Parts: sequence; C-alpha cells; structure tokens
Amino acid sequence: MSVNITMKMRVVLLLMFLGYLSVTHAQNVLQPDINITDLLTGLEKLKDMETRLLATETMVVELKQMNQDLLDELQVVRSMEARLKYTEDQVKKLQRNNSEGHTNATRVAFSVSLSDSGVAIFGPWNDDRTVLFKRILTNIGDAYNPNTGIFTAPVSGVYYFSFTAFAHMQSSSILAGTALYKNGKLVVSVHELHQGEDNHEYASNSAVLELKAKDTVYIHLEEGRMVYDDYKGRTTFAGFLL
Repeated sequence: MSVNITMKMRVVLLLMFLGYLSVTHAQNVLQPDINITDLLTGLEKLKDMETRLLATETMVVELKQMNQDLLDELQVVRSMEARLKYTEDQVKKLQRNNSEGHTNATRVAFSVSLSDSGVAIFGPWNDDRTVLFKRILTNIGDAYNPNTGIFTAPVSGVYYFSFTAFAHMQSSSILAGTALYKNGKLVVSVHELHQGEDNHEYASNSAVLELKAKDTVYIHLEEGRMVYDDYKGRTTFAGFLL
C-alpha cells in the first residue's frame, strides 16, 4: 500500500516539475533572461517534499508494526492470566484435598479401661506384664490393640497420654501402681502403698511424647503389683494426637 502511494506521489511531483519546466520554458521563450536559481530552488523544494513524504510513510509503517506488536503482547498477557488463574485454582483444590485427607488420616484418639464386664483384678504376678485394657471407650484410628494392650503410633507427631491406677487392697504388703512405657523404656510411673483403714488407692500420671510412626506406648505392671477395676472404670489409659 505504501509503495503505491509513493509511486503516485512521485508521479504527481514529476508532473508538477514538468509543468513547472513547461511554464519556465514558455517564459524563457518570451523572457530569455529567466533566473536559473529559481529553477534550482523549486527542484530542491520538490526533493525536500519527497524526503518528508518518505519519512512520513516510514513512520506510519513503524507505528502500524508497533501497534501490532502491542496487540500480540496483550494477547500473550491475557493467555498468561488465564493460565495463572487455572493454576491457582488447581493449587487451591489440591491444598483443600490434602488438608481434608490429612485431617482424616491423622485423627488419632483412644480411651480404655481395664474391665469390660464386672470386677477385674490384674496382678499381682511373679513377672512384669503389659496391662490389657479390655473396655474400649474410644479408639479413633484403631491405634490401640486391646489384645496386646499396646498403642502403636500410626503417624509421627506429638501425643498426649494419661493413665490411672486403682487398687482395692486387703493387704499392706501389696503395692498398687503402673508405669507408662515407650518402646520398652520407662517414661513415668505411679504407685500407692496401702496405709491405714482406707483400702481404696488411686494414682494418676500423664506425659506428652514425640513419637515416630510405629513407636509403641503401653502401660506396664511390675512384678508383685496389682490394679483393680469394675463397671465404674477406675483403672484407665488414654491418649491422642495433638
């Protein structure tokens, strides 16, 4: 398009110049002493007009190209905005799913007592034993095993444990009490010695433990000690993930 305009303008300028020469020639016939300087000045003006015209056309082409480049960049920006929004939506969805899955997977809590029916007396024995709590009050996550008396951490984290030992003792020679063990090692313990006329003895303790997945926690009864329970749930063991 710009080439056609240039050609047309050149033709117009040439025709103007030829017309100017014709007039000048006619004047030369009538006036032989015409000023050649005026002729050269007119020619320079025509050249200047052509130069300005070419510069203007070049600027128009450049501006059109700049406009197209801006449109292309705007399209790229819009495409990036759409991709960014889609990615952000996907991240939020994954975070929501992970949060819900994490909450469901790590809900761990249990509460148990010694007897599941009637009176239960555990001990005294001639050896150390793990206390088997048979009555399940709560066991979210099934981390406590009533057959072994052992709690196994399903996930790593910080856990809170508490336990209570009750004894209905008839002899002052028997010591009531239990101990909290982690992976076979003593953590905290309780004990109560029968004194005076009161033969109902209570003792409680608790601990906050940082566990790794598969770590074990249980209540340990030492040799010669005993605990008692009945339908009131006096000897207990409980824990949950913080």
